[in-house]
Amino acid sequence: AGYIGFVADIYSQDLKDSTALELEQMYHANFTKYLSRIHAAVEHVKNMNGVDPDKIAVIGFGFGGSGALYYALSEDGADTAVKAIASFHGELVDVAIVAEAKNVLNDANSTGAGNGFQ
Repeated sequence: AGYIGFVADIYSQDLKDSTALELEQMYHANFTKYLSRIHAAVEHVKNMNGVDPDKIAVIGFGFGGSGALYYALSEDGADTAVKAIASFHGELVDVAIVAEAKNVLNDANSTGAGNGFQ
């Protein structure tokens, strides 16, 4: 029993042509691409030796925190293998703008209705 950590590198392969800030902006503008990279990381972790594929957590800080939020709001966030999603200093305003523009949030999610926290 224990924990295995895995850090997904979302964009360093693209850094030769762009700055980190430009890439962050690009991924916020194309959250489908961002989600595809996070989904690939989750699937990779599920197949790693020693990992219980039914007990996964997605945790991110800053730009990675935004990725965790996008994952939570996406259909991928319904993956029952992912037991926890945590965002630390995720760029909540950027995520909210993209989520609203892409109509990711439904009325129950955006108002909190029916989530037991009202």
